[in-house]
Amino acid sequence: MGKIITAFILAFFFFSIFVLLPRQIKAATIKPDPIGDLDIGKSKMLTISSLIPNKKYYWQEQKLTSTIPGPGYSPFFADCYIANSSGVIEKEIGPFIYVGMYQLTISPASTSRCESNGTSVIGPEDFSVGGPTGKSCCDAPPFIKYDRSTDRCNNIIVNFLVTPTQPTQCAALRTFCEPDSLQCFTTQTVVAGKICKEPKPGSDFDPTKGIGTDKYAVCAKAGGLKCEGETKPAIKTAIGCIHTNPADLVQDVLKFALGIGGGLAFLMMLLGAFQMLTSAGNPETLQAGKDRLTSAVIGLLFIIFAVLLLQIIGVDILGIPGFER
Repeated sequence: MGKIITAFILAFFFFSIFVLLPRQIKAATIKPDPIGDLDIGKSKMLTISSLIPNKKYYWQEQKLTSTIPGPGYSPFFADCYIANSSGVIEKEIGPFIYVGMYQLTISPASTSRCESNGTSVIGPEDFSVGGPTGKSCCDAPPFIKYDRSTDRCNNIIVNFLVTPTQPTQCAALRTFCEPDSLQCFTTQTVVAGKICKEPKPGSDFDPTKGIGTDKYAVCAKAGGLKCEGETKPAIKTAIGCIHTNPADLVQDVLKFALGIGGGLAFLMMLLGAFQMLTSAGNPETLQAGKDRLTSAVIGLLFIIFAVLLLQIIGVDILGIPGFER
């Protein structure tokens, strides 16, 4: 009997070592690896595999918000997801509205609440948004400090009364300094609150802090104010709503040129009529007024028919995408 119990214990021991334990400690994998860089307003699908089937996992995304005295990350998105029967979770990250350095961490979640149990199966996995160049904003920190208000580098040691400043290293590369990571990026940082798409109703997103579960795309490089009632990407300017799509932009330019041309033609007609009324029988002044009035009418007709001709060629004949009557 004792031999049978001993054999059973040994069998269970070896079963645990060679079967159960490897299944528990098998490392999870992520694809793509590395995650790489994302464009502003774009998403990327991630596949997390080799997880425990049907188990709940805690997903957390963080942004690098400080570098002194060391890297500091602030969580801005967290949720729980359950691995499928194959031990796989597929989920998109993004879209992001802020340029910077980010981290992704995936860990087993507690059974009762959506929170991490303290151990991670993925990460922290580093990724970026907006195209980092690998160049620091200011040389020789911490003696040279980046001033966000002026977008320059200040020497905080040389003189505490008059602080010498110098351009960032990003300026020489025609790139932009991201103030949280103090790295140069090819995409300009978005100004808080200047969005091109409103958040969903009831959103908990705070554009001043960049924290919330409702992440949405913005005009990253333009940084313009949203045009009210406009469904196409556009920027509010002093001369009206300007679209950012090439086809819509051409139409905006044509409308603006038509308005200017029509206004100038109207002024020239008024000037010609005024010359005719004030000619006082002077044949030269009277003829000059007639010529001016005639030229203005011809110019106005030319503008009208030019637009009609462009519509016939661009819409009816060539069928250029995005152009419409």
